[in-house]
Amino acid sequence: MNAQGPAPRRPAVHQLLVNDKALSLMIDAIAKLSHQRRRFATLSDVLLHALEHQTEAESPAISDLGALQSLVGEHKVYVRIPRESARQFAALKHRVGDALPGKSAVREAVCYCCLIILNCKN
Repeated sequence: MNAQGPAPRRPAVHQLLVNDKALSLMIDAIAKLSHQRRRFATLSDVLLHALEHQTEAESPAISDLGALQSLVGEHKVYVRIPRESARQFAALKHRVGDALPGKSAVREAVCYCCLIILNCKN
């Protein structure tokens, strides 16, 4: 605690190593959300939007993610998960792991969020 009050809570930053397929998913989701909002979106914006709208596209997104093979690759991507959303993101990550055993890493959960955005009607 400092003179101005409690120290600000910093977001969790994750480094992901993704392949071309996963990188394309991220780029497409960022582009779609940017177009919808009429301003540039970030990967963090994609995650937050997906967490808010996950029930709309959850079923197709999980089957689409299951159809993908490994998402591990050589492209480094950094994603910030705000502390306020960390529990919600962790729950989503566990749901992905339950639905797709062996695919519960942050990388797969991020790609799942991208698929939610791409499968949303809006």
